[in-house]
Amino acid sequence: MADIIYPMKKQLRYLDAARDAEALSQARILYTDLDGTLLGRAGCLLVDGEGRPSARTAAAIVSLNQLGTDELTIMPCTGRSVTQLLEITRLCGWHDFIAEVGAIRSYWDAVSGTRETLFDTPEWPAEAGGDGRTPLEIIEAAKGFERLMAAFPGQLEYHAPWNVNRQATNVLRGRLDYARAQALLADITPSVTLVENGVIAPTRHGLDAAPLEAGGRPMPIHAYHLVPAGTSKCTAIQADLRRRDLTRDQAIMVGDGLADLQCAPAVGLCVLVQNALTSHNLNAQIAATPNARLTVGARGDGWVSLAAALLTAKAAAKDTGKSSGNGPADLHDLHAPHNLNSPHGPGNPHAPSTPSAPHNPHDPHNADNTLPPTKGGQ
Repeated sequence: MADIIYPMKKQLRYLDAARDAEALSQARILYTDLDGTLLGRAGCLLVDGEGRPSARTAAAIVSLNQLGTDELTIMPCTGRSVTQLLEITRLCGWHDFIAEVGAIRSYWDAVSGTRETLFDTPEWPAEAGGDGRTPLEIIEAAKGFERLMAAFPGQLEYHAPWNVNRQATNVLRGRLDYARAQALLADITPSVTLVENGVIAPTRHGLDAAPLEAGGRPMPIHAYHLVPAGTSKCTAIQADLRRRDLTRDQAIMVGDGLADLQCAPAVGLCVLVQNALTSHNLNAQIAATPNARLTVGARGDGWVSLAAALLTAKAAAKDTGKSSGNGPADLHDLHAPHNLNSPHGPGNPHAPSTPSAPHNPHDPHNADNTLPPTKGGQ
């Protein structure tokens, strides 16, 4: 009798500065999600992955900025709004960003002192919006949200207060059968789709009791975006790379949700921070994505470990004459990059000696409050 051979379960791959050195050293642009990734609980930068006061993430931003934009550009790629990103990029020393889960790209021109803001609706006909309406106004007129509300009573609502004053997408929260929800939107013209943007834990909501998932666990609340069909973080990254004349091998994405993992085809390396595993079934999708990597740390701790790996790889490449641009940053503020990967790194004296599996995030994910995209001063 022939032996039965069972397929091996795909294993999660963790970011490793040595193993991933080639992809890290080639990177010219880092696309970063914000909430649940760069930012900690309650959208705070100055905390560690568990919410304790820490300056490690801020120090990592400084060290990557010291590389210079010829060596590495950092570009937020998030569900947040234009208004929020104008302030966040200014505070972090960055310039360009992708907003509303890929529906808006915005570029600062230092020479002219103006900002160019673009809507990305790749699958909509050219005449859509010709009457002056924004993509969001077109989506709202199609009544897609009302369809979903009727199909999932008590399990969907606007992600208030961050749903107001948006321009291209609507942000929702709830517990949906994702495939069924997409099918309900299939005949809307121009076409719209639903983007799942990670598990959230709002302090207040009006949803009914949670239905149970397989295994008897209550289904967590997710953030969702109603977007023009074809719009995604992935397509926005691809458009941005074409604009910059860069290849996918020169790009890295870091995030914590499905919308971030779906950027993997557009980049050389797609990094997920540890709390991504709180999203239902995302671990299997991470394992099945060849260029996806996990960090040991959650939220900002994971972002710091990616920064350390980037600095290490670029320093090594410069030593062997393979790096482009200005070379690695001065690591003085970080006390050497390996300390960034340590749970006892600078600014984090209270971190545990061994990393543990993260709890569900307690931060409002992808909070939004935006004004219309405009051209003007930064």
